[in-house]
Amino acid sequence: MAKKRRLKKNIRTKSLDTNYNTRVRREFLDADYLHTLDPNSYEYMLYAQFIDEYYGAAISKGADGRIKPGHLHNTRALAKDCYKKNNDRNNDVYGVSKANGKVDDIIPELQKNDGWYVHNEELTEDSLNAEIDAKNSGEDILTKKEFLRFKKKMDKGEATMTPEMLLFYLEYYDIDLDDL
Repeated sequence: MAKKRRLKKNIRTKSLDTNYNTRVRREFLDADYLHTLDPNSYEYMLYAQFIDEYYGAAISKGADGRIKPGHLHNTRALAKDCYKKNNDRNNDVYGVSKANGKVDDIIPELQKNDGWYVHNEELTEDSLNAEIDAKNSGEDILTKKEFLRFKKKMDKGEATMTPEMLLFYLEYYDIDLDDL
């Protein structure tokens, strides 16, 4: 029979309660079998300690920087990995936006009268990435005034634009070439 590991003395079983955890972490706490375990059992305590350490990065170190005894993640590399993953979850734009309710529906036509709707996470993530890329790149659509100034420079041969972009702006601002 396998030897049981010694657990920490003070295990926070509250870490299994979704209301006790941050909103970013809640989606990872999906143990639907938890109600079948006895709260005083070894498995329950082991799972609580794992959640506390892995998702909460609750690994204590001594003054010398070594991991205190009783942790499941008992090496510096394992502790560092837990800290890194927790930090990554907290800095993930999509995860934080989703947790804070900032992610909008991409396809509002799918919304029903009863409030139920279909949510495509892949499209939502793509939309967020495109929005971030647009803000970071500094490339915006020219205003109509800027486009007309640029078009005059193009006519003089001082500037160039691809034919696709020219057609895009002509259609975007509903400009007929005869009007220019």
